[in-house]
Amino acid sequence: MSDAAQKSFREWARNQNSNPAKHLLIFQNSVPPLRLSYMTRSDEISARLFSQFFPNRSVTVIGTTEDWVISQILTSGGSLENTRNTCRESGGNGIELCMNRIAHQGYVVKADQASNPLRPSLGSAALIAHEYFHLVQIALSDNVQGPHWNFGDSQSKDAFPVWLVEGSAEFVGYSIASLALGHDYWLGRPNTIVIGSADYPNLANALSDYEVRIRGAAGNYPQTQGVWPYSMGLIATEYLVASIGFSKFMEIWVDYKTTRNFDKSFERVTGVSKSFFYDAFERARLNIGLPQVSWKLNGTKNERISG
Repeated sequence: MSDAAQKSFREWARNQNSNPAKHLLIFQNSVPPLRLSYMTRSDEISARLFSQFFPNRSVTVIGTTEDWVISQILTSGGSLENTRNTCRESGGNGIELCMNRIAHQGYVVKADQASNPLRPSLGSAALIAHEYFHLVQIALSDNVQGPHWNFGDSQSKDAFPVWLVEGSAEFVGYSIASLALGHDYWLGRPNTIVIGSADYPNLANALSDYEVRIRGAAGNYPQTQGVWPYSMGLIATEYLVASIGFSKFMEIWVDYKTTRNFDKSFERVTGVSKSFFYDAFERARLNIGLPQVSWKLNGTKNERISG
């Protein structure tokens, strides 16, 4: 399954424009050299593949101080109103980031870090492609103003399931990182699957439990509540891409511009309903290395299924 998904992605990638004329990369010379090399190589491939989908251009800023990164985003035509003009979201491994919903992403690099083919998250090549693909998702679906994912309320019930939003960004992020760094995708894949703690075991819930992002009391969405959508989302995205191909997978996002309803677009593009896909995925669960379903999301609590 994973090999078929990766083969489809690489075939699609080979057919894309080789001249990313709709992208601007800005970086500070003070950025540590190893990390700068990994990130800029990943950003170049991301732009070559996906900048064509932006109405104007996409912009990536990489620096070592928050003030500088924000200033470059603002002077290149972007804003960070959605982050209250801060760039402090943790990207892990000594890096902080910020994005708007239109075309800009910024990174504050605190330290250098070598890449490792066994751990694709190191060096931030996967991170920069992951976040770039979030911007691509919004551009493809023409959804700058609307809810990007399902929060479980009436305003967002027709938006994209969280497993798809984060899982597809994981898939694209690690796929591009492996291309940028010359690593084998499969070699690092086991360490992209995050096994949850005893309180929030991962991969033992049905895929439908990874559909809604749970808001925290302060309006944020802590991933430690309920289930972690990244790992299951990556596996489900591989299953989907292996089934229909990456080109058709991209059409789901485009079709959403017309329907403004994920379930409708999913069925229009794939030819099967979301519920049919979920059932097929669960029937394939053991064959693709997932455990039997033994946990159930109940509100914000993940509870073991008795028996």
